[in-house]
Amino acid sequence: MILEHLAEAKRHIALGERHIARQIEIIDMLGRHGHPTELATQVLETYRELQITHLTHLDHIHKELEQEVAEPLHFAKSAVAHLRSCSASDGGPLIAAERTRLLNLRTSHFDP
Repeated sequence: MILEHLAEAKRHIALGERHIARQIEIIDMLGRHGHPTELATQVLETYRELQITHLTHLDHIHKELEQEVAEPLHFAKSAVAHLRSCSASDGGPLIAAERTRLLNLRTSHFDP
């Protein structure tokens, strides 16, 4: 779900960039032809304010994603640190078995 929000926010930002660029073109054209540009400039400012809102929303989504990734990563790092701190004798049979398996794999590659 959050990835859908991320994609939607990026689409809104891209669309906002196009609206802003087009509005600048309109203001330039109006000015070259001697027409008033005040209203078009106000519209441009509205587009820019909306773009700031879209960018802020994107920032919030990025922070949510960071939290979703950080929590499992923190758990995994803690588990690895715990396993590394355990010796084979106090780590239980699973750690002892895993260490034995790894040692057997390592030495089997060097046997003729």
